[in-house]
Amino acid sequence: MAGGLTLVHGQAVDAQGHPVAGARVGWAAGPGSVPDVMLLTDAQGRFTLTAPVVGTYTLRCISDDAGGASLQVRAAGQPLQVQLRLQR
Repeated sequence: MAGGLTLVHGQAVDAQGHPVAGARVGWAAGPGSVPDVMLLTDAQGRFTLTAPVVGTYTLRCISDDAGGASLQVRAAGQPLQVQLRLQR
């Protein structure tokens, strides 16, 4: 992919492994500036984010009911699959 663009496909789950719908997911940190925007997970807790350049990013996920989670990912131009396990 040109310029190191990386698609990050993921799922937010609660402590028991059940999908968390409506959780807010976004970039907390990355190489350079990252958008201060969060998206909502779908009914199965799934989401897709785009990392625009190669580098290490921190994903953040928050749910009013299930808690929160953070995860570092390394974007290198290849699609990534991640799971965020939310904890209180």
